[in-house]
Amino acid sequence: MREEEGASPKREDLQAREWKRLDWSAREQTNASLSWLFAYAINEAESAMNWYRSAKGPKKRGARRIRLLAVCIATIAGVLPLLSQIVGAQVIPPALASIALAIGVALVALDRHFGFSRA
Repeated sequence: MREEEGASPKREDLQAREWKRLDWSAREQTNASLSWLFAYAINEAESAMNWYRSAKGPKKRGARRIRLLAVCIATIAGVLPLLSQIVGAQVIPPALASIALAIGVALVALDRHFGFSRA
């Protein structure tokens, strides 16, 4: 799909701009080449920083969602045995607490493995 069709623009990989042929033959050309090289390096560094900043937003939101879900599931795992004791009957199997805790741990492991929370 194209941008004009309403699709969001695809984030491209980092790419360097076209390289200019530098002239080091005379002092004036050397100064001009050094100035161009300095400006080029600054521009490329700023471009890379902006690219990384834009790339970390979705990961950061995903990490927050995964961590919130893990906390909620771990809380449920802590409450299930209490509910089982309060109700008295075997309406709520206590083994569900172990399953919920395993799911919460798996979510945290998923987050740590893919490095979402480091974004």
